[in-house]
Amino acid sequence: MSRGRGWIPGGTVVLVAALAAAGAVPSRTLPQADVPIPGHTGGFGEDDCTVCHLEAGPNLPGGSLTLLGLPEAYEPGSSYELEVVLEAEGTARAGFQLTARHPDGSQAGAFTAGDGGVQVLSPDSLAADYVAQTAEGSEVTDPSGTTWRVHWTAPPGRGPILFHLAANSANGDQSPLGDLVYTAAREIGAASAP
Repeated sequence: MSRGRGWIPGGTVVLVAALAAAGAVPSRTLPQADVPIPGHTGGFGEDDCTVCHLEAGPNLPGGSLTLLGLPEAYEPGSSYELEVVLEAEGTARAGFQLTARHPDGSQAGAFTAGDGGVQVLSPDSLAADYVAQTAEGSEVTDPSGTTWRVHWTAPPGRGPILFHLAANSANGDQSPLGDLVYTAAREIGAASAP
């Protein structure tokens, strides 16, 4: 066992669920494999996945989170295929959230799902869309990590865009305990006008 991923007896799931039902643990701390609660990327003062996956702070040694496919400078209106890459040993299930925003926190561009493992969440209560895993997308075949694909179309304007990303490497015991969280952020600007 490494990085604090201890054995958690099956009764822990029952105990956590009972505590949540009794109000001792907020119900939002239970992991959401199919539709994660939007607004947990760690950007713009948001919480990250550690709210629901209780192990420690984000970015413990032994894992990494990377957003691939973004250009150094985007072309307004152009589309880009992005890959969210989570690497962490002992991953049984995994999840993520990604958003792209202007400096004022509003949505920047548009996301579309790259495959059945990804969904776009557009909550009315938040100013931006979030891309996240589906239940199918939370299943992993490689215990060293997983990859999700998503398409992003840049907005027509030329200002900076902030990408915030959070992901978790879950140990698969269906409890909020023993899971690891990683976060990443990136800022890009538009290419110079011709």
